[in-house]
Amino acid sequence: MEIAFFVEELASTVKAQNELFDFIYRHLAVAGIGLASPQNGPMADGDLRKSRTGVERLLELVDIFATFAPAERAASAAKLIPRSYDDGETLVEPGTVLQSLFVIGSGVVSFTREGIEGEMELLRLGPGDHFGEIGMLTGEAATARISAVVPTTVYELAKADLTPILEARPPVAQELCRTLARLQAAGRLSASPELDEHVPKHRLTDWFSDRVHRLYTVVNAE
Repeated sequence: MEIAFFVEELASTVKAQNELFDFIYRHLAVAGIGLASPQNGPMADGDLRKSRTGVERLLELVDIFATFAPAERAASAAKLIPRSYDDGETLVEPGTVLQSLFVIGSGVVSFTREGIEGEMELLRLGPGDHFGEIGMLTGEAATARISAVVPTTVYELAKADLTPILEARPPVAQELCRTLARLQAAGRLSASPELDEHVPKHRLTDWFSDRVHRLYTVVNAE
């Protein structure tokens, strides 16, 4: 089997290749398919991996849950609500205010936006990627349409379930803020107009951190 990819500039080849390898690894991981160990190298933790559920293996791929102990990851996995979509089906319409964190379990989703020359794709996400944070933090509506490129499963973690985790585990909240700041600075996050217009890139992490703390207050008030 051969896989080919195309880049606009030769200088982007290594970066694109690394992204491709990362996508392949994540798709295999959530499917429970382990990579072969190097010859004479240490054995992979196959038995331990098999003992985990598919959702627990998924959360291992999500940066914001990287500091979780296995028991904490299992508890979070139990709160996730699975939602399945066929290829071409729309997950989120522009104008929708998302109030949950959504983690892609399998498949690929595409973010598109209407432009002068028609619909334009902004980015694609795969297993272990997540979206919905901006809606929770800002209350702003989504500006992009999110659609399934292939049959896709997405896991929803409600705001009421996510907020106690962020409050009890500061490293998780900090990692979420750093991840959002990296994505926004790289132009890979469809954020709110307030963020795009008024927050300098070097202050993105502080801005997200402030919004996370506001989220605690709102949920506790409810």
